[in-house]
Amino acid sequence: MTKKKDGANSIMGMDKAHTNRLNDLLSLKYTFIQPCVVEDEWDAHTVWLKVDGQSFCVTPLACDTKEEAEWMQKMLVKALARIILNER
Repeated sequence: MTKKKDGANSIMGMDKAHTNRLNDLLSLKYTFIQPCVVEDEWDAHTVWLKVDGQSFCVTPLACDTKEEAEWMQKMLVKALARIILNER
């Protein structure tokens, strides 16, 4: 991730609007959060990567809260964006 003079973050030279759009598309199309049952964790969630008809859990241990799962999903989306942009 690079830092622009105006302080806005960008990925591989993309402006913030394009970066946000890419992240939103990746989040909607390729990831999801699912609640799960874990003893003593009433708000546990897992983060999933979905590709075509297959889904893969990327959090082998459930996240304690939905907020933690949302953060993990955000980090997964950023990593996917970097993979895509490095292939350009």
